[in-house]
Amino acid sequence: MPTPTANSKIKVEVVHKNCTHNCKHCFVNTTQSTSDQTGREVASRLTKHGYKVSLWTSSMEKDGAIDLRNEFGQWQAGNGQPDCLVELRDSLPHYMEEMPKGSVFGFSLHGHTPELHNLIVRDKDNFDRVVETLKEAHRRGLKKMFVNHVVHKKNYKHLEEFAELMATLEVPLLRITKLVSSPSAYKNVPELLLDVDEIHATVRETNRLREKFRGRVVVAISEYGFGKLYTKKRYNFVKFLCNLSPVQMRHHCESGRKVFAVSSDNGNVFPCRFFLHADECKVGTITEDGELNLQHPNWKEEFHNNLNNIEEPCASCDILKWCGGACRATAMAEHFQVHGNWNPYAGLKSCPVAAGVYLEY
Repeated sequence: MPTPTANSKIKVEVVHKNCTHNCKHCFVNTTQSTSDQTGREVASRLTKHGYKVSLWTSSMEKDGAIDLRNEFGQWQAGNGQPDCLVELRDSLPHYMEEMPKGSVFGFSLHGHTPELHNLIVRDKDNFDRVVETLKEAHRRGLKKMFVNHVVHKKNYKHLEEFAELMATLEVPLLRITKLVSSPSAYKNVPELLLDVDEIHATVRETNRLREKFRGRVVVAISEYGFGKLYTKKRYNFVKFLCNLSPVQMRHHCESGRKVFAVSSDNGNVFPCRFFLHADECKVGTITEDGELNLQHPNWKEEFHNNLNNIEEPCASCDILKWCGGACRATAMAEHFQVHGNWNPYAGLKSCPVAAGVYLEY
């Protein structure tokens, strides 16, 4: 099988499955943790072959998780400064005081009541533990913290109540994302997936809540899952640039081209960690000595070289040259059927830009 010719230009993310929360929607979705030794061994094999290796831990509270991230460089921020995004589940780790100054702490809560939260989180006591952890974080004076909130059919109409809870708990930042059509979501909670109109309604509601809660909690919406988000002014500026450019301006998604993800428990290779457990998107394995053995090495390269083949609504978009079709994993997932195929040319059906839905800030 062909292998990369310039390993130093390839980024490989080793997914260390050390979380056993087994949330219904999560792309990791595992009941068995892999050991620190396994994660380190896989990352080391790849590093020896010159790949740019980072290690993603699905639970950063667990002992050994930070050591692994330190060892493989992901603890440092992108600008080289000693700060980091630390995503936690329902506890502040005992080694928190040793974390680099300036680290940002993120937590996950998916409803303003235990009943809503537990629709996608299997641990029935998790809601109470997260709330207590947020209170403890405030007592410790953590200013740089946020809460991730996954919206779905049962909770998207309760965003205001959730924002009120965040304000009461004195959480400075609420980040709203959506339940994405991952293989795990399709298998476990397909009835919770938002339709296109509901997704756009969520963006509009976020605009309203940002103003209502200004000064109490920052209400923001994550581009992950929703697609590119612009103000009307920004959109018109980008459209102007695209009209001037005769060529493609950006390729935002490098997955499967210069970036790959490796599952630490079996060595399977995917375009990115979102695709774990999607056998249809497995692109290879790692060899015993740590090389990427790619079965379909050019599938993503072909996509980037043939953006004219991308499907609606992206095909007619005035800023496709700039956007590049957004996150391929999200776009492909929106078209995925449980027994169907993944289409790399799929358009992002729920894209706010395509629907004329803009940010107001």
